[in-house]
Amino acid sequence: MKVVEQREKIVKAITEISVTQHYIKEQIDKIEKHLDILNGRVGKSENRISWLMGISSLFATLITALFISYN
Repeated sequence: MKVVEQREKIVKAITEISVTQHYIKEQIDKIEKHLDILNGRVGKSENRISWLMGISSLFATLITALFISYN
């Protein structure tokens, strides 16, 4: 009887571990999807910042050239 009880406990423990692993996998999948969305937003923001920096550099160069030409 004792062997049967131990076997039942082991089977129950393995089942609980399996369920826990499945839950963890689902949560990791959700996190990965959300991370992909965030990475896309960050990429777009980086592109916009680069564009603004380029335009700012152009204006700074033009203003500097204007000041130099008037002096």
